[in-house]
Amino acid sequence: MRRCCSMVSIGVLSVAAWAAWCAPANADDRETCKTASGDPAISACSRAIASKKYKGNTLSILFTNRGAEYGAKGELDRAMKDHDQAIKIDPKNALAFNNRGIAKLKKGDKEGGEADIARAKQLQPGIGQPQEPGSASAEVKPLPPHPAE
Repeated sequence: MRRCCSMVSIGVLSVAAWAAWCAPANADDRETCKTASGDPAISACSRAIASKKYKGNTLSILFTNRGAEYGAKGELDRAMKDHDQAIKIDPKNALAFNNRGIAKLKKGDKEGGEADIARAKQLQPGIGQPQEPGSASAEVKPLPPHPAE
């Protein structure tokens, strides 16, 4: 009987964890995506993106923020995919170009990284970038106000 109860408890916890991961985005996911870091930010960004509630510049920024978090974790391929998507949605997203450039530099693609950073500077003069060799860090673009705000 005790083993059965343990198995049921594990099953309930697994379903609860799955439901939390697959839950629809709430209003806080957009803000959490912008302000949190690490896995909580990635999860919030993912839910907000999957909710299909956001379009255009806001959706691009959600991808940019999630890409920055992946980059901070060293998951450069995932970061670049998100920055690619952000640029596809909004070709004027300077931070997506900047962050993708930093990821490319970290992966050893000097030419591609420098080209992306140059494009970011064209779009937004004075955009932040590494100040010293080896100090590359991604930036996160603040989200514009939610239309309901």
